[in-house]
Amino acid sequence: MNDNMYFIAIIADALSKPDPKQAMREAFKKIHSMGQQPEYALGYRQFLEFMDSMPDSDKDAPERIGAKMLKDADRPTSIELLLEKDNATIAKRLFKGGDDIQTFDKILPGCYRLKMDTGRIIWEGNFEKQDIIWAEAYPTQNLRMAADTGQKDQRPTKEVYLLDGTLILRIFPGVESGILEIELKRPEAKV
Repeated sequence: MNDNMYFIAIIADALSKPDPKQAMREAFKKIHSMGQQPEYALGYRQFLEFMDSMPDSDKDAPERIGAKMLKDADRPTSIELLLEKDNATIAKRLFKGGDDIQTFDKILPGCYRLKMDTGRIIWEGNFEKQDIIWAEAYPTQNLRMAADTGQKDQRPTKEVYLLDGTLILRIFPGVESGILEIELKRPEAKV
């Protein structure tokens, strides 16, 4: 990579870490340290100019700064997410382009993890019986007829917003297992 753009690779690496906020702080230290070397001086000046152009509200949000820096870089138009249960991959789904919804069926109680194909963990948590079994989730409500069990009008027992609302996890209960729905939304441009 061009020495004038050295900071982009450092920021991209930091954003792939499990704790991007802390990783970005360390990345900024590395960018500053390298910027003191003559071969990186111009790149460091460009980095500082970019930082000066950021609105004051973003100066304390290093992960947003990094995301903005990489927004226009060549990036894949799709993303593969892996679902793990008890540390074993049980399913993969490819999300294409902008808005997309994928479902994972036969969700049983246990510890789940959602991560990117790069290894970055996006979410980790437990699904309990009351999240995935209809009789546990809604003990006072009768189960709908078999022909009427689609989740279109059903409310989720759990809904988790991730990555500033870009990714939404919803769990819908069923008779013996649940359905996990993952919605990926096109990120809104934040300037």
